[in-house]
Amino acid sequence: MRAAREHPELADALARLRADPGAIPWPARRELVTLVRDALDAPTPPAVAVPLLQLLAEDAKAEVRQAVAMALPVLREPDFSRIASKLADDCNAFVQNALQRSLDRRRRNGEPAESAQAAAPPPTEFALMERVHGRRAARHAEEICTRFAQVWAGTTVHNLRGLLTPVKVHAKALQQLVLRSAPPDPRAVSELTGKIMDRMGLVERLLDDMRTFAQPVSTALRRERLADVVREACAAVADGFREQQRSPEAVELAIDLPEDLTVEVARHQIVVALANVLKNAYEAFADDAGAFRQGQINVSAAVDAGVVHLQVRDNGPGLAPEDLRELQEFVPGRTTKKNHGTGYGLPIARRYVRGHRGTFAIDSRLGSGTVVSITLPLEREEGEEA
Repeated sequence: MRAAREHPELADALARLRADPGAIPWPARRELVTLVRDALDAPTPPAVAVPLLQLLAEDAKAEVRQAVAMALPVLREPDFSRIASKLADDCNAFVQNALQRSLDRRRRNGEPAESAQAAAPPPTEFALMERVHGRRAARHAEEICTRFAQVWAGTTVHNLRGLLTPVKVHAKALQQLVLRSAPPDPRAVSELTGKIMDRMGLVERLLDDMRTFAQPVSTALRRERLADVVREACAAVADGFREQQRSPEAVELAIDLPEDLTVEVARHQIVVALANVLKNAYEAFADDAGAFRQGQINVSAAVDAGVVHLQVRDNGPGLAPEDLRELQEFVPGRTTKKNHGTGYGLPIARRYVRGHRGTFAIDSRLGSGTVVSITLPLEREEGEEA
C-alpha cells in the first residue's frame, strides 16, 4: 500500500481502466506508460506499476501497445517475459518492431538486476514463441531459421570465393609481369589492374547489399505519388547501368500509372525495392557479355479494396520451373548473374515491401517472360508512426 500511496495517479488509473478500458483517452493512456516506466526505474518500484503495464499491453490502441513494447527493458523477470509473450502475438507491425528493438537492447545492455536470477539472459524470440504458440511450432520455426542461416552463410562464402579467386589469379599474373619485364608493358598492367578493380567493385557491392538487407525497415511513412517513386527507381537503374558503361536502350520500358495515385511509404526503401525489380527485369535481356538485346518491360498499377496492385512484367526468356522455385525462396546471395548481380536484389525488395505490410510475388514461365507482383496498402494501419 505504501507504493500505491506514493503513486496515487497510477493506482487511480489502474482502477479506472479495470472498470472501463476506455475511461481514459488513449493519448493519456500512452502517457501512462511513460509514468509507469519512470516508476519502475525507481529503487523501490510501486506494486501497482507492473499490473498497470500488463493491462496497457492489452490496450485497444496500437500506439499504447507500442509504447509498452518500448518500455519493456526496465522490467525484471518474470514480468519481462510475461508481458513480452503477450506482445509477441500482436498483429501490428509497429508493435512487433518495438518489441524486437527492446529484445535487442536487452541483449546488448544486460538486464538491470540485483540478483543472479534477475541477471539471467532474457528469453529468446523462440522462447517467447514457445510460450505463445507451443514448443512444436517454436522448434519448427527455429529449424527453418537455422537452415536459412546455413544456406545464407554458405552462399555468401561461395560468392566471396568466386569473386576473390580471380583477384588472386590476376594479382599473381601482375606480380610475374612486373618481375619479368623491365619496364612492364603498360597496357598489360592496365588490363590486369582493371580486372582486379572490377572484381573488388563487385565485392564492395556484395558487402553493401548485405548491409542493406540487414538494415531494419523504416517506420517513418509519408504520402508519396507512386508515379514519382517509380520514375525515381527507373532513373536509379539507368544511372547504375551508365556507371557500368552498359546501354539498356534496346529494352523498351512502358509505364502505365495514374498520376494521382498516392501511397504511404518510406520513399527511399520503396525506390530501392522497385529499382531492384526493374534491374532484374532488364538483366533478363542481357547476354553473357552484359549487352542488352531487344525486349519490353511494362510497369502498371491498379487499385482494389484499398490496396495498390503493382506489376513489373517483361517478355524475356523466362525461367525454368526449378530455377523459379529456387528464386521464390528469396535466399539472399543466390544468383546466376555471375558478372553483374549479387543475388540480394529481389530479397531486399521483398523485405522492404513486406515491411510496408505489402506482398511480393514472382512468377515466370520459360519462353513467356517474368512478372513481379507487388501490393501496398493505400493507408497506414492505425498505430503506425507518421
